[in-house]
Amino acid sequence: MMDLELLGFLTRVQANPNAFASAIFVWPVALAWVLFGVRSGIDGELDPPVAFGLIFAGIGLGHFVTTAANPTLSVIVFGAMVLLTIAFPVVRIVQGATEHSQLNVDLLENAYDHLGRNPTNPVMQFKVAECAYACNLKGHAVALADKALAGRAKDQFRWEIAAITKWKESGIHPRYFAEIACRSCGQMVGLGGAFCPGCGAPYLALAARGAFNPNLKLNRWVTTWLAGVVVVLLIPITAGAALPVPVVVGLVLLEIAAGVYFLMRAFRLGGESK
Repeated sequence: MMDLELLGFLTRVQANPNAFASAIFVWPVALAWVLFGVRSGIDGELDPPVAFGLIFAGIGLGHFVTTAANPTLSVIVFGAMVLLTIAFPVVRIVQGATEHSQLNVDLLENAYDHLGRNPTNPVMQFKVAECAYACNLKGHAVALADKALAGRAKDQFRWEIAAITKWKESGIHPRYFAEIACRSCGQMVGLGGAFCPGCGAPYLALAARGAFNPNLKLNRWVTTWLAGVVVVLLIPITAGAALPVPVVVGLVLLEIAAGVYFLMRAFRLGGESK
């Protein structure tokens, strides 16, 4: 009985190998994309347009691979899908590596909360500088710390002065001393202050939060990838499809609009993460 069932199964596979390959290989990969998009969208890691784009890309490319008349193109697209599926957990690992940076940002924001209650307190000014240095805002941290301890009795701030000396001796690149754009009002802020002179925002904390936001980086990565999928794969595939010309033109125009949208979004996210 089992032999007959196995023989029947093998006969069906031989009669339609593409369907079998799709069920075993292609659709599980496409499903991984869909699940990643759904979960990331629900958790707030991806913006809704990016999450929906990832879901539709997984379904669309899965359908293309299983129905394309060109086997070589199907293999290439499927290979790209597999590589990107492997990249998803890699991105997760990279996100995990930024957890220590997130902790530093949290500490910087907490230091700003305390400084806001007493803006002239040199101890809290130095604490903000110390946390800013840990967030890689080295030049502004050194300048703020120097200003906070200027004229203070050295015997009362020995540890703080030793820390500043150590920072300076570490060799800070000149680019760290450049002005920083306030993420609240856009004004360029120079060295020495803890708050933006234009709007009073804690510009160092805002800069640190933007630089170490893993969700922002994930959105930028997926958005850039979606733009590549549209431009490199979907538009050429649609242009060569055996469909009526008006339908092809309409789909290509729609895909061009989607590609431009994702590219512009990726550039905007890239600017926010700097």
